[in-house]
Amino acid sequence: MTIVISNIRINKKILSAFSLAYLIITIISCSENKPDIPAIDLKLDKSAVTLKRGKTVAVTIESGNGGYSVATKDEKIATASVNENIVTIQAVGEGMTTITVTDKQQKKAIINVIVPYASLKLDKSAVTLKRGKTIAVTIESGNGGYSVTTKDEKIATASVNENIVTIQAVGEGVTVITIIDSRENTTNINVNVVIANSDLWEIKNGKFYDDDEWIFLKIAKPLRDFSNASQVDKLISELDILQSKRYNTIEINCYWHHFDHNGDGIPDKSLAPLNWLINAIYKKGMYPCLSLETYAVGGGTIPSGFWDRNPDAYAIDDKGNRVKDTEYGFGSSVVSIFHSGYRSTVHEFIKNMAKGVDTDKILYFETTVEPQYMGSIALCYSKMAKKEYEKWREENQITDPESEMPPTFPIPASFVKNPTWNKFRAQFLAKWVNEDAAAYRSIAGEKAYVAVDYLDANENVQYLRMGDPIEFLTHLTEANIIQVNWSWYFPNNTPNQKAYNRVWKVLNEHSRDWVVSEHMTFNGSDFVNYTELQLNRILENTLKQGTRFGWEFVNVSNNSRDNFSLYEDDWAPKKVIKSVDNRWEYWLERIHTTEP
Repeated sequence: MTIVISNIRINKKILSAFSLAYLIITIISCSENKPDIPAIDLKLDKSAVTLKRGKTVAVTIESGNGGYSVATKDEKIATASVNENIVTIQAVGEGMTTITVTDKQQKKAIINVIVPYASLKLDKSAVTLKRGKTIAVTIESGNGGYSVTTKDEKIATASVNENIVTIQAVGEGVTVITIIDSRENTTNINVNVVIANSDLWEIKNGKFYDDDEWIFLKIAKPLRDFSNASQVDKLISELDILQSKRYNTIEINCYWHHFDHNGDGIPDKSLAPLNWLINAIYKKGMYPCLSLETYAVGGGTIPSGFWDRNPDAYAIDDKGNRVKDTEYGFGSSVVSIFHSGYRSTVHEFIKNMAKGVDTDKILYFETTVEPQYMGSIALCYSKMAKKEYEKWREENQITDPESEMPPTFPIPASFVKNPTWNKFRAQFLAKWVNEDAAAYRSIAGEKAYVAVDYLDANENVQYLRMGDPIEFLTHLTEANIIQVNWSWYFPNNTPNQKAYNRVWKVLNEHSRDWVVSEHMTFNGSDFVNYTELQLNRILENTLKQGTRFGWEFVNVSNNSRDNFSLYEDDWAPKKVIKSVDNRWEYWLERIHTTEP
């Protein structure tokens, strides 16, 4: 094919080659003449950030030319990374630095970074703890490099590891611990070290806890006249000795006649010595307990003035005679617990004694020792007893003639053993004890702990002592601590199993939250002929039968001539207590591993 242009014939193949060349030249020419595209400014959504150490923040690249990179002037203060259009900054240390963002066109943008120094803050600014205890305080914020100083290391010491300050209580008092960080910021912890803190005391599940720590009580019961200042001062001077022998509890047994000579329920003697003693015990981190002995059996005496006011308050036996304490050999006149004047006067005495001491420092209170009728004499057939009995029969709609109290003496043996009469005696015995407990709590508060002795003797005289023992225990509603006496049955040299069985029966059937322990675990005389092996058997038995609350030892005094005392003049342990004192670490292990 031939094309004619201006009468010129051009071959088609030649024209095609020409066109292609022209096109290439044109393209090249156009490319060389095209103007440059301008680079985009690098812009960020933030030019400055402030963040705490350990925190991160994101900065967005709003515009730029891609190919981004970041650089930090001081990586000890902050680090940075970039992903697509997001710059992530992490604060690693306090101070100021800059982060530079660069794109492929070498456009740059600066981020000013401030990581402020932290204020020094703790999770606690004041602590109260018992001597010997430790507590941890956390540094919630600060600048590292912490150090601690203590104003008085005789009261508390302190150490710091990373952000934890550990405080150790050394001695009683108040001091200040100062924490300093690397920026020399300071803050203080006010430390109060106490020897004892009754707010931390609790009896639960049959055991005693101090600041949630189970403490087994080694109870010292010294027999003194606690109204006598010189006797009290002597005992205070002996507390260090007792504490060294691992006694942690002192039971103060106060006799009514020592404090209230005229028997009106109002103490005649100053309670100052008693307060000195309670405070001294408490300050040493030991536990004071207060017992008020107001009955006239087993060593106590009714004040003479009481009889002048209440000449009809004597207990009367089945022969119609006034009763003397011939059982324990003290010969004191025995009062009738059915006499309302006796009970009301005793309640006043209990209240007045409690008012005169710091009850917050008392671990537990105890009603009169071994509350019971006498085991060798049938009691009580006074006019007041008959009156209370008739009232009780009417309330319980009891009308059978066999259970009516005989109008004349002597009282027949059939009535002395009558089940209805002894049911009443047991319930009234519990009523007496409950009223005494209520008198304590009227002053010390409803949460005050009260201990009661439960005496369980030979069955042939048990009805004389308790009436019906199950009835007594069932109606004993105000007690927290049941102290069994006797825990060991001497005639057979075996555990007094029936005593524990009765206590546990009532405890389980009536869901009582009782401590089960002993009155006089050991005394200086009753166990003196026992071998060490036999003494160990008795102690092991108390751990299995009770709730592992504590052991009570009587009489804790140093008197070589007194067979009731547990220590020689030089405080060397006599035979009975030696098996305890010389093996205390062993017994602590047994206490914590023996299951009831």
